[in-house]
Amino acid sequence: MTAGFEGLFDELCTRRGIGCALTDPDLIVRAVGGARAVWGGLKPGERLTEAVPELLGAEAEIEQTVAADTPYVLPWLNREGADGRPRFFELSVHRRAEDPAERVFWLVDVTGVGRLKSALNQERNDLSLTRDALDLRNRDLELFLRAAGHDLKSPLRTLEGFLELIAAENDSPLVDASRSLAVQLAELVEALLAYARLGGAAVERAPVDVGAATQNAMDRLALAIADRGADVQRVAPERWPAVLGDRTLVGQIVYNLLDNALKYSPADRPARVRITVEPDGARVCLAVEDDGPGIPAASRARVFEPLVRLKRDVAGHGFGLATVQRCAELMRGSVAAVEPVALGGARFEVRLPRP
Repeated sequence: MTAGFEGLFDELCTRRGIGCALTDPDLIVRAVGGARAVWGGLKPGERLTEAVPELLGAEAEIEQTVAADTPYVLPWLNREGADGRPRFFELSVHRRAEDPAERVFWLVDVTGVGRLKSALNQERNDLSLTRDALDLRNRDLELFLRAAGHDLKSPLRTLEGFLELIAAENDSPLVDASRSLAVQLAELVEALLAYARLGGAAVERAPVDVGAATQNAMDRLALAIADRGADVQRVAPERWPAVLGDRTLVGQIVYNLLDNALKYSPADRPARVRITVEPDGARVCLAVEDDGPGIPAASRARVFEPLVRLKRDVAGHGFGLATVQRCAELMRGSVAAVEPVALGGARFEVRLPRP
């Protein structure tokens, strides 16, 4: 190596915090180069363990490793820098190709990487603590909702019983209205409990036949479909794609979206509903669209919040779409209300992973 190249090499190593040392198999230093300061004043003739005491007793392991043409590595050596702050180095040992009797030691300053790793570990720990706290709050909320729901069901049953007795003796519109309200309240409590039961725990995922899930939902809503004279179309590839999820949750998604479409379709004509399923990269897109009034763009995010109902004259409790969103998220999917493309009403797209 020319003197000019050696100077350039030393300048580059100094700038990058890389020290180089040549030793014999007994770790006696023959030459020091690169960023010499990282060796702490090490000189030829001294043992390398003067600068790197972590190597004491490792001579045999080093020889065994380098003999197999594999570098011997000591990561994250801690040293105090000139500024008094800790710095991190990685030491690697190689057998020199030009002279098998020499060992090449590289001491590389990886402080930036070390500090980044430390920051990432701290961030990971903070995220873990936050996740644990959220899990605890979710469990507390779920227990509260279940307890509140069950506590409400008992007096509701009693109230319904009293109203039945009153209705048997009094033919009054007020009694009928009270009974109707009691039934609606009981249904709301059941919806609340069903939503709470979903919880936030991970679910066991497996391939789910979307075609079977849509057909099952249509079978369960057969009376409502017939009552509305609804034309429900299913559009899918020749072979229905599967999704990676939970069969019950996928079925609940389709049921709720189809039920929602039937409820919001115009009452003065037969309802039209279109269900489409198609691959979308690593996911499957399940879309349900109706020919109802649609959803204003400003409200398309709000409709997934519990108890939100855009039309009060439509039967419901405000948990149907919130349940769809929670089911999708539990299966690592997503749901969105988007611009209609076929029928002009509301359109919901659920994206779930493919197996």
